[in-house]
Amino acid sequence: MKLNKKEHVKEKDLEVEDMKDLTFERHELTRVYAVGLKFVYVSFKQSIVQECYFRNCVFTNCDFTGANISHSNFQGSDFIGCTFNYTNFQGTQIGIAPLNRNLPGWENTKMTLAKNLRMNYASIGDYNGVNFAIRVELSATMEHLRKAAFSREAYYRGKEEYSGGGRILCVFKFIWFWLLDKLWGNGEKPVRMFVSIPLLLLVVATTCTLVLGQSFTTSVKESFTVFFVGGASQVLGIYASSVICVLRYIVMGLFVSSLVRRLSRR
Repeated sequence: MKLNKKEHVKEKDLEVEDMKDLTFERHELTRVYAVGLKFVYVSFKQSIVQECYFRNCVFTNCDFTGANISHSNFQGSDFIGCTFNYTNFQGTQIGIAPLNRNLPGWENTKMTLAKNLRMNYASIGDYNGVNFAIRVELSATMEHLRKAAFSREAYYRGKEEYSGGGRILCVFKFIWFWLLDKLWGNGEKPVRMFVSIPLLLLVVATTCTLVLGQSFTTSVKESFTVFFVGGASQVLGIYASSVICVLRYIVMGLFVSSLVRRLSRR
């Protein structure tokens, strides 16, 4: 069965148990309803799906490339081997787990989809969905920057923006992104600060030991005291104390920012 490319399917109940080998490519589906149906090898490429209801359906090897899905309901539906490259969601109820199993393989495409899903879940007040989308976005961004900086894949090395000066810029972006990830999970894992802060202070103490000639134990004690209590250390001097205080306020700002971010989504 092959439908017309420009057909507008509107206010229709789908009742066939198995929808197989169909194409809704470049179609406009408006208020189409389906409950408990199976869609197998069905193409929704570059289609417009709006105000549709697909509850408890199973989509197997379906292609949603470039589809624009808005104000629709996919609650209870599952996706197996489906393609969501450049798919756009808006105000749509859709499960986290099914999408997680069908994320695009390319990091840049996965990153784009995750950004869109973050806005989609935020628009419907799905806090868990927003967190899921942010985790995917951060992971994909990290891998994308890593490949743009160091990978020999033809996709990256063949593009001008990832060659020469652009590649050097990607190296710095990757290092900065990686450092922030280790410090506080780029705002999503503030618990990491309980590990990164002591490590940071140990680095400062080691530097003070090498530069000022103080014992390592004394440097560690003074560094932790200045960081957690404040003030200046007579042993480390005004410059070292100032650096530690600046680090203290930066870390405090990052921690508060992380809490505000997470609480604002509730």
